[in-house]
Amino acid sequence: MPADEACFVVWRRSPGKKPTMPDAVLLRFAQQEVVYLLRALQIPAIAGANAASLGKLDADHIALAMADADRALRAREVVHADGPDARQVDPVVAGLLRAGAGAQYTALLDSQNAKGTRRLVYTFADYAIVEHDQPEPGVHQFVAFATIEDTSKRLSALLAMEGATPGAGEARRLSPPRWDAARAVSEKDLARTQQILAEELPSTTADGLASTLAHATAQLHVALWRGTVDETQPREPHATLAAFAGAGGLFVVASAASGATGASTAPLDVLPATPELAARRVREMLKPALAVLRTDRAAAQ
Repeated sequence: MPADEACFVVWRRSPGKKPTMPDAVLLRFAQQEVVYLLRALQIPAIAGANAASLGKLDADHIALAMADADRALRAREVVHADGPDARQVDPVVAGLLRAGAGAQYTALLDSQNAKGTRRLVYTFADYAIVEHDQPEPGVHQFVAFATIEDTSKRLSALLAMEGATPGAGEARRLSPPRWDAARAVSEKDLARTQQILAEELPSTTADGLASTLAHATAQLHVALWRGTVDETQPREPHATLAAFAGAGGLFVVASAASGATGASTAPLDVLPATPELAARRVREMLKPALAVLRTDRAAAQ
């Protein structure tokens, strides 16, 4: 297929049944391959990628990139030629990407520790839960899980946090404006951070949290949305949770209720935690999303 025809292929969708997933599948694609597949499946965007995300390439270079992607994907049998000008996308790959485009819930998980930073996107459909990240620039990795048990095992490994912990404690309420004010000064003014937090929290909790924020060794941020996430049209998440480990111990700060206008208006639960409690709170937060997955595999076909 000539390079100048690469963007004008007649695409044929795989016919028949609703997509299903094996128990687990891992796939990696280059940036241009993800763009190619999204265009092939007529999907404008998924969280973390869109069909126009090739930077500032001109039309000729886009055509060359699509031609290269076409050859590479056909070589790996991800895409199959159906005549000179038609292509079929492997049904597992198509189902994986459509899970992202038609997700009933989407979760963003950001982690930061001594090993570096990482962002993972989870999309929850009734036939698969898909993890998407970029382990290196220009490379997309997708892991699809077909069972809640496999997803929970994966989350447990990702949510592990190390560091001193004060042990589990009672949750206390904190208003979002107070939390924002404390975070704004947490890295440069410990005394002021303690003062702001102590206006609504017990002094021991305020002191420990302030110390942890000032010298955090690990952080975890999770946000959950209903439906899909469009990065060009941001909206408030349904629920949020952050965990911080540092000099003052391990603390969880989570939205206590979603509220009609999003998590940012909801009161926050602040509690000293253990690593096990922090992971459990994340799993509880994701319960509605996990429940979307159909356990009756036959019914999903």
